[in-house]
Amino acid sequence: MSQSELARRCGVSQPSVSAWIRFTARPEAHLRPVIRRVLGVAGLEDADWFTDEERAIANGTASGPKLPEENTASATGTDS
Repeated sequence: MSQSELARRCGVSQPSVSAWIRFTARPEAHLRPVIRRVLGVAGLEDADWFTDEERAIANGTASGPKLPEENTASATGTDS
């Protein structure tokens, strides 16, 4: 199937499909079931579209933002 045909059947532009293929963009969530149906891909779940970072967040294994470490010595008044 051509990019143009996939775009037409999904209701998006051909450049959008090209961006998905080049990994410079991802299809929006509401298009994912349409793409699965058009391509006849069974068993592909929404989680399969996640980036590693999104997967870590969804699984609760993501580390939060790194906060600057506080200088505990000055906070306790033990500076030399």
